[in-house]
Formats: sequence, C-alpha cells, structure tokens
Amino acid sequence: MSLSSRPPRRLQEEDESVVEASRGVAANATDFGAHRRVLVVDDDPGVAQSLLWSVRAMGFSASVACADVACALQEVALRPPDLVLMDVSLGGPIDGIEAAALIRQRLDVPVVFISGHADAAMARRAAAVGPYGFLMKPLSPEVLAVNLPLAIARHRADVESRVFEAAVAGASVGIALVAVRGEERVIERVNDAFCAMAGMPREVIVGNPPCFLASDPAQLSVQRLREAMRQLVPAEELVHGGGQGGEFWTQVTLSPVRSGLERVSHMLVFHKDVTRQRAAEAALAEAQRFETIGQLAAGVAHDFNNVLTSIVASAEFARAVAHDPEQLRDLDDVLDASRRGGLLTRRLLDFARGVPDVQGTVSLADTVADAWHLATRVAGRGVRCSLELPDRRPDALVDLDATALEQVLLNLVVNARDAMPAGGALRVRVTASRDEAVLEVRDDGVGMSPEVQRRIFEPLFTTKPRGLGTGIGLSTTKMLVQRAGGRIEVESAPGQGSTFRVILPCSEASMRPSRVAAAQGRRDAGGAACLVAVIDPELRQACVRALRGVGFNVHEAGTAEVAQRVSEGLGTSLRFVLCEELMHRSATEALMPAAPRVVILAEDRARGEPGPMTAFLQKPFEMKTLVRLALSMLSP
Repeated sequence: MSLSSRPPRRLQEEDESVVEASRGVAANATDFGAHRRVLVVDDDPGVAQSLLWSVRAMGFSASVACADVACALQEVALRPPDLVLMDVSLGGPIDGIEAAALIRQRLDVPVVFISGHADAAMARRAAAVGPYGFLMKPLSPEVLAVNLPLAIARHRADVESRVFEAAVAGASVGIALVAVRGEERVIERVNDAFCAMAGMPREVIVGNPPCFLASDPAQLSVQRLREAMRQLVPAEELVHGGGQGGEFWTQVTLSPVRSGLERVSHMLVFHKDVTRQRAAEAALAEAQRFETIGQLAAGVAHDFNNVLTSIVASAEFARAVAHDPEQLRDLDDVLDASRRGGLLTRRLLDFARGVPDVQGTVSLADTVADAWHLATRVAGRGVRCSLELPDRRPDALVDLDATALEQVLLNLVVNARDAMPAGGALRVRVTASRDEAVLEVRDDGVGMSPEVQRRIFEPLFTTKPRGLGTGIGLSTTKMLVQRAGGRIEVESAPGQGSTFRVILPCSEASMRPSRVAAAQGRRDAGGAACLVAVIDPELRQACVRALRGVGFNVHEAGTAEVAQRVSEGLGTSLRFVLCEELMHRSATEALMPAAPRVVILAEDRARGEPGPMTAFLQKPFEMKTLVRLALSMLSP
C-alpha cells in the first residue's frame, strides 16, 4: 500500500493554555526526558498538540508532532526519535499499525500505540509490530509520565539483551545455558561455537544433559562436573569429548545463574576448545622426548658402532677363509644382524632429530647392491627377489645419503611385500643415464585403484589392517626423494601389481671422471701410504688389516697427537687418511699438511657438504665398502 501523495503535514503548536491542566503533573516529572525526543503521530490536531505539550513538559524538549505517515517517516530519517507515540487510527491509505511497522523497519525505536477504541483484531495486529505500550484515549499527564519512561527503559533493556545475546552467539568459545529442573540438568540454549565443536545442529543438542559429549562418562573430570552441577557450584575441568565433528579437548567452566530470591535457575557452561593447545603441548613433550633420546643415542652410538664395525670386520675376515656351507650361513647371519643393528642406530638418530638429513653423494647402484642382502631378508622367504644392475655401471652419483637411500629401498620393498600376502615376485632394477638415475621396484601383488594411488603418499594413510601399517613409509620415502631433487612415479592397477620408479638427478660429481668406477677394476693399492687414525683399538686393527690386504702401506694412530706426528713424517707421500670424526674435528689442519684425501668415519650422517678431497663413511660399515672407497681415493 503506497503513501498518500499529499505533502507531509507537521502540526503547528497551539496556545499552551489548552493543556494548562496538565502542567501540574508534568512540572513534577523528573528530568528523565532530558535530551530525548518523542515523535507524536496523530491526525487530530488538538490531540497531537495536547500530547506534544505534555511530553515537552516532561522534559522531552526536542519533540515534534506529525499528522500523517509521510511526515513521520521524514522525521525518522532526519532526526531519529527516542520514542514514537502512534495513533492507531490514522486517516489515509496506511493506518498507524502499518506506519509503525514501516518505522521499525528503518529504525530500532520503541513505539507506543494510542487509540480511542480497541478490539481483538486490532490487538493482534498491533502485537505483531512489537509495541512498548497500548494506551487508550483520553490520555492524562499521569499516564504519560508513567508509561513513556517505562517504554524507553524496556526498550533499552531489550537492546542490551539483544547485544548480549549477539555477543554470546558469536563468541569463539562454546556456551551452553543449562536449565535446573529439580534434580535434572538439561541444555536449554547453545551458541554457534558449541554447535561447531559438537558437530551437531542446535535442535539435536538442546534437551540433552550437559555432559553428553564426554567421550568417556567415567572420566574423573566428568564426574566432578556432574557433582558441581548437582550442587549448583562453580567448577572448571579439562574434558576429552567427541561429537559428530570428531574428538576434541575442552576446558569446561561452570557458573551458576541466579534469578529471583537468589535461587539458581540455570548453569552457564563455557567450553573452550583446547585441542590445538593440547596437540602443541603433546608435540613439545614429544620434542623433549626426542631430545632426550637423541642425547642418549649420541652418547652410545660411538661405542656401539665401533663394536658393530669390529663384529662386521671379524665376520668378513672369517668368511673369506671359510668353506663349510653351514659356517658361511652362520657368518652371513652375523653380518646381517650387524647391518640391522647399524640401521637401528641410524634410525634412532634420525628419530631423535625429527627430520632426516639427506646430505651426501653416493652411487645409486653400489648402494642398492650393498643393501640388497638386507632387502631380500626383509622381503621374506615367500617372495622371489631379483636385482638387475647395469653390466658396466657408470658412477651414477646422486645427492642422497647412503642411509636415506637404503631407507627408500627398504620402504619400497616392505610395501611390495605387504602387497603380496601369498608371496610373489619382486624385481628391483637400477638404470642410469648422464642426467638421471632410476631405482625401479616392481611387484605382482594386489595392485592399487586410482583412488588409493592419489593418497598413498599422504602421511598416516594406509590400506593395511589396524596395527599392521603406520602410514609413514611411503610419505617418508617421498620426502627423502624430493629433498634430493627427485620424484616418484607409480604405475598400478587392481590385480596387476605395482611399479614404483624413484628418479633422481645425477650429482654434479657424476660429470667428473669416476673414482669409484676406476676403483672397481683396481684390486691393489701398490704400496700407497695411508694413515688410520682411529681411537678404538679393535676397530683400528680391523681397518688396518683390511687395507693391508689390498696393498696399502698402512700407518696407524690412536690419538690426534700421534696422527699429527705420523702425518708430518710422511709428508706428501701420504695418499689418504682414515680418521674418526671426533679426531678429525680436533686435528683437521694438522692431518692434511699436503692436502691428502680424507675419509671420515662418522656416527651420524655427514655434517656439511663433503668436498672433492673428503668422503664420509658412516658406522657401522663393511670392510669391502672401506676398501672400495680407499682404492677410489688413489684415482686422480
């Protein structure tokens, strides 16, 4: 319904004597109306002026009167009032109730209806607008003096309540209002944050007991909260909960709400989601545990690796002269157990550091060949394993630590083994070009669907039954490969097995003439002088024996001081030094007067980039690995 096209009509003030009778009561009114405005809307000039004088006498000094809706809307837009006195029976196309509705759409202002008559239909229409009073004419100053301040005060309280409710609704912590009904405690209202934490709509939550989200009702903290609810006293507890949105930790705070005669009618429950905080605390505790393990591991790694290397050396020397098949198998078991012990030490150090170090430059083919025996043992007897290496493999070096490369191989072997629960064939192949080296692991297991292939490298994702898979093997493999600048390609289909290709860029060292490749054809050092500077006597003697066995003129030292004297005495005839990491740190310059090549025996992975004159050999190691590396040091 449109407004009348006639211009807005604002009433002119009449002689104050027409309402002189109201002056007595109005004069005694308080200054409640000071600085407030009342808009009077009535198409009867006499009534409008009488009302205007009364409200001005009450202190509403800036008040005005309008005779129609157009004028009222204009006043609302230009000078918003604090209260509207609206005649229900306005003449024109829009009555007072509809006019009040239009005003309430534009401005949150209290409206008090006035009328000379009323019926049930009018009352229902008026109630829909939400008025703050319905007064019957004629209006006395006393009625106005009581009802107008009450309407303004009620409206102010409503606004404050709505603001508070909006603040509660938008609060970042979950809030629930729990009704106290005798011995029963029932959730009556909740805010959005509570619904988000629970992962449930409001209508599902309301009506439940306050602790219904606890993952275990027997939690001691839940029992204490229930007792506090029963006694209607404050409380604060940490609770583990779970809803449709998943598990969470919440800091629950109870606060009694008193209404009327100091009676507790409700309990206000605050839920602060501390899931991330708990995760951060757990991560900190885990990091501290890693640090403790790392300190312990570093403390024992030196001696333990020396012992393992001595065991490996003794087993290798014994195997070289053994002929009995049973003795050879026993010695192979000793070597295998020593290798696994070495891997455990390395993994313990990696675990303690948290992030594996992938620094190093190694031959992909040689590293796979060295780790193949262990890989076949990991695959198990039910898996037929085959390894294909280049007949004349070039020195295809990759920028990846040997232990990390072994871990990549073993992770892929374990994945292939688990894909063949009834046994099958595992084929590993190494190929190399000038730019790339490729490790290919192929199985004829159950294969993977495209959906599984898209997720196999996600941390903690596994298709294995609970307790049989951790979901970190392939994600760790991808991380190691990517840090070395490589990538992984996967081919698979259900029932057709899987093929993983680890493609690594060749190191710049591969572009140089290959010392390792040259050493493979070399079997004798020809009396070249070398120095074995190792503190542990058993390890030192094992290294001396291995190097003398291939023709080195070996000099030995058990301390940095002795190593320095021997190095100075040999001068430029010294071809290379085999040195423990601890000794190398204290005598680096003294051990290299003529810049010989240095092989550093390290407990951990290389700390820094190995230079062209330096190589790292991580304990425990096999003597054949030492020999191959030592012979490579003789190449120009």
